[in-house]
Amino acid sequence: MIKGLIFDFDGLIIDTEVGDYQAWLEIYQEYGLDYPLTEWQQLIGIYTTVPIPLDRLDRLKGPIDHEVIDSRRRQRSTELSIHRPLLPGVMKYLLDAQQLGLRTAIASSSPRVWLDKFLEPRNLSSYFDIVVTGDTVSQVKPSPELFLSAIRQLGITAPEALILEDSLNGLMAARSAETRCVIIPSRLTRGLDFHEANLVLETLDSLPLIDLLRHFGGHCSKEEERNESQQ
Repeated sequence: MIKGLIFDFDGLIIDTEVGDYQAWLEIYQEYGLDYPLTEWQQLIGIYTTVPIPLDRLDRLKGPIDHEVIDSRRRQRSTELSIHRPLLPGVMKYLLDAQQLGLRTAIASSSPRVWLDKFLEPRNLSSYFDIVVTGDTVSQVKPSPELFLSAIRQLGITAPEALILEDSLNGLMAARSAETRCVIIPSRLTRGLDFHEANLVLETLDSLPLIDLLRHFGGHCSKEEERNESQQ
């Protein structure tokens, strides 16, 4: 029985990945370089203190001023992404999860300061019991640490969690955490091989939450949980 939903953020709740890729592409083009989409796809879901594209640019065209270039990239990425709407079906899933008494979490490799740029203006934090970000763990995806931390803080077990992801790194993390994972590919991950996922959906609004839960054996309501604890 499912008791909690764990959402990725970038590319799953809001399509920030296209803006981030475009920002890196523009930086690379300034140096007369291309940044292949196939290389970027391998990084989706990962966050490092020194961004991998920045390190790669330094090796190809360095020495470069990491701080100045990354500051420009982050500003451009924010400009391209900040007003993007929630992806289809996200708000309906959050509202239905509340009605059904499911616990909810975000588990994102991105730092909290990045998520807050998008969560706070939309009051999205109120729809989640917890938010776990890359700056609160020692390893990000494809390590399972983010998901295991979310599961622990939600007070559920791995079999009671259902993870919603859009990336291969997120899928690998979910499998390592021994949780079920539904993939909803983003514009940049569509077409990748997600055969190891428990289910792949075109968008969240292509399958109502209650039907998704039935697919995985249903969900456990708060009343059922109270009854279980009293037995």
